[in-house]
Amino acid sequence: MKPIIDAYRLMFARNQLQHGPLRPRPGTARPEPARGAELSDVLHGMKVLWDGLPGALLVFDLDQGDLLHLNPAAERLLGAGAARASLDPALSAWWSRQLLQDWSEQAPAPEELRLDQDRAERWLQLQRQTLCLADPRMALGLVSLVDVTQRRQLERALQESDTRFREVTEAMCESLFVTNPAWDTLYFSSPLLLDILGLQASELRLGPGIIRSRVHPDDLKRYDERLAQQTADALHKPVDIIIRIVHPAKGQRWMRLRTRMQPHGAQGQSRIYGMVGDVTEAHERQRELKRARDLAEAASLAKSEFMANMSHEIRTPMNGILGMSELLIGTALSAQQSRYAKAVHRSGETLLRIINDILDLSRVEAGKLELEHADFELRAVVEDTLEMLAPRAYEKGLELNFRERPGLPALVHGDALRLRQVLINLIANAIKFTDSGEVLIQLDGLEGVGGESGRWMLEFQVIDTGIGIAPDVQPRLFTAFTQANGSLSRRYGGTGLGLAISRQLVELMGGQISVHSRPGQGSQFVFSLAVQSAQPRTTMQPRPTRLSAAGRTLIVHGHDSSGQILKGQMEQWGYQVDLVADAEAALRLLRDREHPFELALLDLGASDFKSLDFMQCVRTQGLIGSTRWLLLSTQADGILQHRALAAGYHRVLGKPLRREELRLALLGQQPTAASITQLRGNLNFRVLVIEDNPVNQEVISQMLAQLGCHVELSSDALSGLKALCEHEFDLVMMDIQMPGMDGIEALGWFRRGPSTRFPFRTPPQTKVAAVTANALGGDEQRLRGLGFDDYLSKPFRQRQLQELLARCLLASGSSADADAAAKESSTLSDGLSAMNAPHSPTASSITLDAHALDRLRELDPSGNNRLLARVATAFLASLDRLMPELQAARTEVPNLAAIRHVAHTLKSSSASIGALDLSRRCAEIEQLARDGQVEGLEALLDGMQSDVEYVRLALQALLSEPQ
Repeated sequence: MKPIIDAYRLMFARNQLQHGPLRPRPGTARPEPARGAELSDVLHGMKVLWDGLPGALLVFDLDQGDLLHLNPAAERLLGAGAARASLDPALSAWWSRQLLQDWSEQAPAPEELRLDQDRAERWLQLQRQTLCLADPRMALGLVSLVDVTQRRQLERALQESDTRFREVTEAMCESLFVTNPAWDTLYFSSPLLLDILGLQASELRLGPGIIRSRVHPDDLKRYDERLAQQTADALHKPVDIIIRIVHPAKGQRWMRLRTRMQPHGAQGQSRIYGMVGDVTEAHERQRELKRARDLAEAASLAKSEFMANMSHEIRTPMNGILGMSELLIGTALSAQQSRYAKAVHRSGETLLRIINDILDLSRVEAGKLELEHADFELRAVVEDTLEMLAPRAYEKGLELNFRERPGLPALVHGDALRLRQVLINLIANAIKFTDSGEVLIQLDGLEGVGGESGRWMLEFQVIDTGIGIAPDVQPRLFTAFTQANGSLSRRYGGTGLGLAISRQLVELMGGQISVHSRPGQGSQFVFSLAVQSAQPRTTMQPRPTRLSAAGRTLIVHGHDSSGQILKGQMEQWGYQVDLVADAEAALRLLRDREHPFELALLDLGASDFKSLDFMQCVRTQGLIGSTRWLLLSTQADGILQHRALAAGYHRVLGKPLRREELRLALLGQQPTAASITQLRGNLNFRVLVIEDNPVNQEVISQMLAQLGCHVELSSDALSGLKALCEHEFDLVMMDIQMPGMDGIEALGWFRRGPSTRFPFRTPPQTKVAAVTANALGGDEQRLRGLGFDDYLSKPFRQRQLQELLARCLLASGSSADADAAAKESSTLSDGLSAMNAPHSPTASSITLDAHALDRLRELDPSGNNRLLARVATAFLASLDRLMPELQAARTEVPNLAAIRHVAHTLKSSSASIGALDLSRRCAEIEQLARDGQVEGLEALLDGMQSDVEYVRLALQALLSEPQ
């Protein structure tokens, strides 16, 4: 408006305008002749001025109330043309109201007017001013217009935002506030702050420091420290604390305070933005949940303890039942007595499987079942399972077959124990519910799962010709305690846990399991398993795909499926095979002199011709020729074998037939014993058995005696410690739960070495095996962590006992009898033949003690048994197993129990092999770990790692030297 007034003043100076008080009189007329001419002349000059103004301007005749002129800026603003005679209704109405005002007074303040144009809201700011002309005498009303729509919209948006912010802050369960780092000025707070702290509105003027006055005295120090830390911290980390406050009306309450410091305004200035909430109810719920969790954990612990106690109480008598029945079967019995003893043994094994199923289900449901990861031979796992279950199948007259797709990896990485458990459950079920026919295990696989080379998805199929399963039962078949038919549980027995556990194990291993079956047509259980192929061990000799001795072969097999599987395997090795189903067809082929057979395999089963009668017929007719005759039988030992060899068979192979045994038989080789199982009566170890149960004492002493061990029994831990003071033993087998002193406490006394109370003659580093009826998950790891060298769970078989002796006594190298115990160990001998480490005699002589090596050589003067090489190979294998355990135990908070176990294990064996520096360092580490000291432990462990590498290189150099 100022430019317009300035222009008017210029015109006043030229006496063209007169400015003075004038009250408009609408309707007052002037002489028409004079008015038109005069206005035209005067207003023409002013129009030029008005049109040049940047602001919008309306010019009115105050006497008549008419619109005289609107400049171009006003036209653009209002959208009115030059000839437009009317304005927007709202603007016209405003002008009409203005005509009623007193224009002689000072110009009023600007007004804002809303216009609705084209459905769009528009706001104008209007300012009016009076202009009086002297000649001709008339009064003009000037109205300037300014578009303030955008400002209005911004103000409205700001108001709406403020409204929403206040609604949100008032609706929240927590109060917001803004203060400065000094906490002395409150810039903003939501109303809820008054209720949370129990304040009056007038108290807010005291600032946010009023919050501190409500803090409980016991929490005041923590409150001050956290806030001071936030202000002092360069990163201004947020604060989130829960503290108690004292509310004037509600008493003690729990308050959660969260604050964050952020830069604000000018450089270096900051604000603290905070939230305060009453969390008393949530805190109480949390406490209730914690109490409920503690109760649940206590119940779970009680359940675990109950299961452990029940396991111990049940397994202790089970050890006597199974152990004594196994010993009984090995004695001279009549046929009837033998059947009774075997029935007792089988019943005991069935009861043990039920117990194991319940324990496994409990571990899986508790999430405590952990998988092991190691390399294993895939085919061996299946064949071991079939061999274990074969007696049940053959008693029912069933065929037990295994067929695998060629090209599958021989060695894979996974959990062999759990795979075997699934196979046992499925195959045992198939045998149980099949009365005639066969049980077939098929193995297939697909490589490259997930695009990863060497990643295999294996598929196992267990197919039977049994009773089948109804379709409506199949969906719930893998649910615990479920069987296909309630009547079946009475006929066949069982808990219905096997399939449920199998499903959970398969899923735990990353696979799936399903069933396909029809009543009366058998069943097919299929499960998949993802494994990683592993590099063959140096102890594994490559198996040729074709045999040089391959020639024309006759297979006589009464079961078509089994015969086809055997025929396919022989053809893979390059044999030309003729397969017949009975003895008569075989005799016809044998009479064909033009095509003689180099080899014949017979499995007559339940055909009309018995195997011995068939061979007698062949000899009588002069058809035996130069053919090598192999008999397949479910009774590959005892009287049948002797009679078969006497009748003319060259060899008897047991069923189910192992592929490697068949290959060696075709090559004319004998299988190599894999353990000390066949060495009954050849061991000469002195073993102390500390066991309080008389039946278990009898079982373990008889088993050890049959192996040729000298056994001494102690009925409690104290008498066992006294026995260790009187004699020197090669091995201690100790029960854990005994009256008075338990096995763990007794081990502690023994490991501390001789004392005035117990002057031990047996060295404290002697191997001690824990023999316990506890079988819950983690028991073995826990006992090993406490210092036991090995673990044997009751009830155990004689073979398990033999394997424990091999592990404990072979690794120590403390006796010449250890060489005899491992004389036929294919693992160590194959490992020696596969070794081709570079020759470095100086390395071995520097690192290894010559006297210790000479002592080992003296135990094997001729060198035929290769004792030194076997002990070295076993020690290297123990390094491969223990060093990863040691590395895993070296965490930010070291696992002292695991470190002590590794150091203790390597201490004695490294001394035996001549690695004296390593042995001394292990002894120091073991002592620190036992005392719970971590200072200096890292340096010793680093040195131990270096010693291990030196010893490893020395042993490899030693193995490369001519023996």
